[in-house]
Order: sequence, then structure tokens, then C-alpha cells
Amino acid sequence: MTLRQNLSDIPLYMQILLGMIAGIVIGRIALQDVPGDAAVCAVIDSTPQLSAE
Repeated sequence: MTLRQNLSDIPLYMQILLGMIAGIVIGRIALQDVPGDAAVCAVIDSTPQLSAE
């Protein structure tokens, strides 16, 4: 049995709830003060920005 078959056995509403909970957990982890935070900010700042003109 593959992972896809195992996931399809879970009802859709449970898959949606699990996805929402996983998103919250991943978001909370991303908001923590981690050492790579400055590196990520430097990469984002170096990307070209769209002008509002």
C-alpha cells in the first residue's frame, strides 16, 4: 500500500483539518527567532521589487 492510498483512506475533512494544523505549526516555527533569520531577510531584500508606478 502506498502513501497516497493511505492518505485517500482518511476522510477529506480530516485531511483539511490536518493541513490547517500543519500550516499553523509550520507558521509558528517560521516566526521563531532562528539563526538563519538574517540570511533569509538578506535574500528577500536582494530580490528585485515591483515598482508601484
